[in-house]
Amino acid sequence: MSAIADQVAEYLRLRRAMGHKLATPGRYLAHFAEFMDNQHAGTVTTALAVAWAAAPDDGQGKPAPSRPARRLEAVRGFARYLTAVDPGTEVPPTGVFPSGCHRPAPFIFTPSQIADLVAAAGRLPRFDRSVIYPVLFGLLAVTGMRVGEALALTIGDTDLEQGMLTIRRGKSPNPRLVPLHPTATQALNGYSEWLSPTANPAAPLFRGPDRSRPMEYWNALYAFHQACAIAGLDQLKPKPLIHQLRHSFAVNTLLDWCRQGTNIAAAMPTLSTYLGHTQPADTYWYFTAVPELLAYAAGRLALTEKRRMP
Repeated sequence: MSAIADQVAEYLRLRRAMGHKLATPGRYLAHFAEFMDNQHAGTVTTALAVAWAAAPDDGQGKPAPSRPARRLEAVRGFARYLTAVDPGTEVPPTGVFPSGCHRPAPFIFTPSQIADLVAAAGRLPRFDRSVIYPVLFGLLAVTGMRVGEALALTIGDTDLEQGMLTIRRGKSPNPRLVPLHPTATQALNGYSEWLSPTANPAAPLFRGPDRSRPMEYWNALYAFHQACAIAGLDQLKPKPLIHQLRHSFAVNTLLDWCRQGTNIAAAMPTLSTYLGHTQPADTYWYFTAVPELLAYAAGRLALTEKRRMP
């Protein structure tokens, strides 16, 4: 490998050792290393990075508008790392390309809406859906798990005596423990009795229509949309999405902390760990674009400033 390719490999190794997967950035940086070699360049400069990021991706069809920004962002992280070993490295600035991303306003479920969703899931026809989906949707709502994490659970991942779930297939390479509220443990206990007390611990907790393989994401998504329609939630704006059960858990947790006067900064690492985030910034992302949280933040800021006044 060339020197730049070796540096890319070492950078990715270090970042991944800290828990970052970097699948797409890794591909970008491999292509960037090839570009640098073709240019016979040994030092990363802003001009080279921008030229590579803006280059057309031949044979890949029409690129997404945000592609140049995402490619340049991958190089920015790599360039920051290189400055420690090559002072001549230039870190490309932000804002060179439009991100092309518009974050829609999130739908935050209220407790009554979650109850309506779970009740509607109990009315889904066919197979065992009226038994499976109330538990699945309820578990997503009270734990903030990712949908894929829940669908990957096995019967052996549930410790009903301790009220604990083990998440083995999250974004982090390490499994994590998720404590359950007693009501969630009770619901899971009844569900486990329905599955069979003697079921194979390696069997899926949420099984598909064939009753042997894990539930497919698209089956869960279809059932979610059906349950929303039954509960009348599909008429609301913005439209509820299944992953917003996780978003709602995070936001409602923070709202409860605000109302209780909890030290948010001190409590955030706990929530980040519970949600399976490797860095707090991923957790803070959930709290943007929520008016009630912004109002609390403004109120706390005003109170702080008032206390500082002589």
